[in-house]
Amino acid sequence: MATGQQVTVGAGNVNITVVSDATTISKIYGPSQTGLQLGKWKFAAANDDVTLNKLTLETVRQAGVGGGVQDALGTFGTLSLYDGATKLADASYVAGDVVFTGFSSSISMDSYKVYTLKGNSNGSGVISNNTTTAFVVKSDSNTDMEARSAAGALLGTADINFNSASNAGAAESRLATSTAYIFHDAYPTVAAVSLGSSLALDTKAQILKFTLTNSGTRDLRFGSTTISISVSGLQSSGVVTAASGTIHDFRLYEDNGAGALGTWIAGGASGSADVAIGTTTANPATISFQSGNDQGALLTNFVVSPGATRTLIVTADTSNMGSAKTAGTSVTLSAKISGTTGWSGTAWNTGNLFYFYTPVGGSENAAPGFTASDSYDVQGSTMSRSF
Repeated sequence: MATGQQVTVGAGNVNITVVSDATTISKIYGPSQTGLQLGKWKFAAANDDVTLNKLTLETVRQAGVGGGVQDALGTFGTLSLYDGATKLADASYVAGDVVFTGFSSSISMDSYKVYTLKGNSNGSGVISNNTTTAFVVKSDSNTDMEARSAAGALLGTADINFNSASNAGAAESRLATSTAYIFHDAYPTVAAVSLGSSLALDTKAQILKFTLTNSGTRDLRFGSTTISISVSGLQSSGVVTAASGTIHDFRLYEDNGAGALGTWIAGGASGSADVAIGTTTANPATISFQSGNDQGALLTNFVVSPGATRTLIVTADTSNMGSAKTAGTSVTLSAKISGTTGWSGTAWNTGNLFYFYTPVGGSENAAPGFTASDSYDVQGSTMSRSF
């Protein structure tokens, strides 16, 4: 440094951003779960070392600053603030505020800390079910946040900013909205089971197999589902005849425990699932299993206990699909339960598996049922048969 040269260091400031990484994907949480990640924020210090001593968060029912404050925190038991694996503080609840005090977390100049909000959910009947919840930093005022310079001076609203180096001193409130999560007393985890790559020529060929696991704490009643089926290579119309070259008579079975067909639950040639897929059929075609083709109310009363798994199989009559086929050609089929996971920005995304449950002390949700799942799309095997 040249003799007489002076260096002016600006006042310390903090820039807050929301962390987006593989751990911050919107998902479903259930009752009585522990260590749930509920929010993750990056606090970067500039111009000086900074020490954070207080942080106030608010819950909002929608994943945006326009959502109403969720004053009733019945969904959550303990809420804690972490720096990595180190717990800094447990929250105090004050009129809907989640207040962390009594800690000291140092952030070196030109460095940052990532703070994670973790919590435990309460039991069924206490949590706010089917409710999307996110957390926001309440404000950058000294009432809600205490960040100090290396000399111990409190930083003001001009020194604490969201997503920018400066906001010209204006106070900011309800900033840095976290990932959105939804809470359900029971919810399905669905997984496709491989059927290999060969499409059988059979009156009950298996075209989709999937497991349905209840990841909640209350009985889950499977209400209905719509299967999307893509087919290529057929060489006929969609009229069902003995030699039509179509695929039809879709049915839903439960696995018998040994990988084969067990109880026939829904669908069939006499029901609304009897769609004939041919060259004139929309592709993909959709097949619904619901009350209109329920076999003896077996679908209506199909219940998966908490933590249990049941396996379902979709079949089709493929015995005539080779009619009118040219030698050396093939038919290819794939099936899936379609849907979208997570938060869209305005609502929780939906899918094509509908379910019901009854919370403790409550009543079953209304038809057509909930559809939220972290499993969509449930994509089955792509299978072919050559002729």
